[in-house]
Amino acid sequence: MVGTRQLAGLIAATAAVRTKLVLVGDPHQLPEIEAGGLFAALARTDAITLAGNQRQREPWERAALAELRRGDVLAAVEDYRTHDRVRTADTVPELLEALVADYATARRAGADALILTPRRAEAAALNAAVRAHLLETDGFAGPELAVSVGTDRLVFRVGEPVLVTANDYRRGLLNGTRGRVTAVDLHRRELQVSADGRTHTLPAGYLATGVVQPGYALTCHRAQGSTVDIGLLLAGAGLSREAGYVGMSRGRQANYLYAATEALTPAADDEAEHPRLHRISADEQTELLYATVVQRLADRRGQRLASEQLDGHRDWALPRTDAAGYLGRALG
Repeated sequence: MVGTRQLAGLIAATAAVRTKLVLVGDPHQLPEIEAGGLFAALARTDAITLAGNQRQREPWERAALAELRRGDVLAAVEDYRTHDRVRTADTVPELLEALVADYATARRAGADALILTPRRAEAAALNAAVRAHLLETDGFAGPELAVSVGTDRLVFRVGEPVLVTANDYRRGLLNGTRGRVTAVDLHRRELQVSADGRTHTLPAGYLATGVVQPGYALTCHRAQGSTVDIGLLLAGAGLSREAGYVGMSRGRQANYLYAATEALTPAADDEAEHPRLHRISADEQTELLYATVVQRLADRRGQRLASEQLDGHRDWALPRTDAAGYLGRALG
């Protein structure tokens, strides 16, 4: 996910002091936010690759992920569908209600579950919805610590998952660290959070910065690299091949995809010149929804270098001995 300009600076800095630089990543996962494509181009050269899957326990799910990775999206979706890993609904509220209920069920069973979505607004809404559901169903016990973060108000209870969103090397917390609240001190206004096998005491001032957020639902970008028991991916408008691959590969035991007709397929137009074309059966509507999911997962968002755009094809090969020259051409 490192942009090309930053990566070029890193390459130049390490080359100046004759230091070996090893780039590690996966060009099939989420791409760079800034201008990028260099890592993906280098990965198509004489790169060392890992071919095994050590996370997913079910052989069929490992195979489905391999299909999704190489672009055989229809086969992958059919595999998930055959094994009852795709949840559908007509409307978004119906789908979100089912998604939240499934999360709560997994939580009650003792599983480490995580909701994933491509967009931040969806993650924020799902965090609020899950918490409200757990409050209604007695999913919490003990005191509640409320923290003001600007105009927002964050609330924490024992047992809640949290996410650290900034590096704090002094405390040993890194951006993307997931943890769980183990104690609440209302007098000191502190939290104790267990993360990565350690217990961290987080004071009021630290919490007021907003770097500790609810961790029921994360964006796919935030979750990249995480491993949980059960992953629940919301297939919203931001779904792509890379987001789908990341979202459907976080869970060891199981991964589920949630899709709503209302969100992914065009609404029927009763005023159309031929309205009968829009009168389809429920089964046909379901098949249309699956076809739309396949189409979204087939959409790649990976970036390409300018030199590749000029060459006019995606799989331009880099000569093994010309990495420095290639970098020069890539950066113009």
